[in-house]
Amino acid sequence: KWAETKNDFKQTESSVFEDAILDGVGFYVVRWKMKDTQYGFPAIEKVPSNEMYWDMNSKHLDLSDARWMIREMLMTRMDAIECYPEYAEAIDAAVQLGMRFNDPILNPRQQWMQRKNSSTREEGRQQIRIIEHYERIVKLSYVVSDAFTGKEEEFDNRVEAQGFYDALCDGY
Repeated sequence: KWAETKNDFKQTESSVFEDAILDGVGFYVVRWKMKDTQYGFPAIEKVPSNEMYWDMNSKHLDLSDARWMIREMLMTRMDAIECYPEYAEAIDAAVQLGMRFNDPILNPRQQWMQRKNSSTREEGRQQIRIIEHYERIVKLSYVVSDAFTGKEEEFDNRVEAQGFYDALCDGY
């Protein structure tokens, strides 16, 4: 209940639903934020649909069969380091490299903001592009169950599982 109140969940849910009705798709993300409280809290944030790209071979509307998804967003250096502290060095290196201002992926408003924020003298306000990549990886496992002993053996490939099964059958 506290997390719902802290995130104004009803408003976020309504906003994502509105996107789904108007645009045909709506997104939100749950992150662990370390602001305001000692141990952090789950933060529920609406994601603009223009930041999302996904596997176009997906057939289901809920994207449950999509093999990959990408979220591409602009963040300030401080926000990126807060979100991804384990990549602080890579983020600092990306800030040093900078971004192209006339990038076709950025809309005119984002290009203007990028120019404005990259020329700032305030430390930590430089913007960089963050790309989050999610990929569904199918990992097959083969289980051979021995009904007599009640034991199960798990294998990563079919050939080993078949060999174990054949040896088990020959043993009985």
